[in-house]
Parts: sequence; C-alpha cells; structure tokens
Amino acid sequence: MPINIREQVITQEEKILKSQSKENFLECVTPSSSLRGPSQRRLQCPQCGKKAARYIEYVTLLGETPYRGNLRVISKKRSGGYIRGEKINYTIYNLWDGESYSKFNYGYFDRYRCAVDWANDIVGRADNWRTDNGHT
Repeated sequence: MPINIREQVITQEEKILKSQSKENFLECVTPSSSLRGPSQRRLQCPQCGKKAARYIEYVTLLGETPYRGNLRVISKKRSGGYIRGEKINYTIYNLWDGESYSKFNYGYFDRYRCAVDWANDIVGRADNWRTDNGHT
C-alpha cells in the first residue's frame, strides 16, 4: 500500500505546531470571519506574540461637555479652533467598550514580516522532516 507523502508532511507539520512554544496557535488567534471592524476576542500574533490593540472610538463634544455614555473614557483632550472667525472649544474623548479589540491587518498576523517568517519556518521544517526521513 503506497504512502501519501503529502499526508505525512501535513501530519508532521501539525505535530511541529503542537510541540512548539506556540502550541496554542489555533486557540489564541482565530479571528472572526470579517477582517474589518472590532473583534470580541483579543488576538495574538503567533510569530511575535504581540496582542491586538483595543478598538477605540473617538467622540468630539463642543466645549467642556462631559461624556455621558456607557463606554469607558480612555483619554480626553481639550482643544480649540476658529470657525468663521469665532473661537470654538471642544473635547475629544477616546472611548472603549471594555471588550472589543482591533483586528490585525494580515489575518492571523500583526505584520507582513511575521506572516512571511511563519510561513518560511513551516516550509523549512517540512523540508527538514522530508530530508531526515528519506523523502525527497
């Protein structure tokens, strides 16, 4: 009965993933189906370990009007400017709902470099496995 080398390589790659320090890869970085907008889970890059940033919303209110919503105020900045010759003061609030996080720009990875490094590492390990086990 012939052995399918591709199946062996995939099986070996799965063993490598499980044996790495990044063994929680699938559990910690599975984003929701959409790549845009907030995520309810805090993603973590499997290559560098960087965690996703909070999903922040910005609200601008005139004057020194306090924010009265149900989101957490992360920071506020008072500023001003001129509109048609009149001085206008306003406050910019950075708000977070306490549970939403930004998604990464490259799927499971925070940077392009991390995605490339991860892919090269997996392919290199598969090639090494093939060479070590007499498959070419």
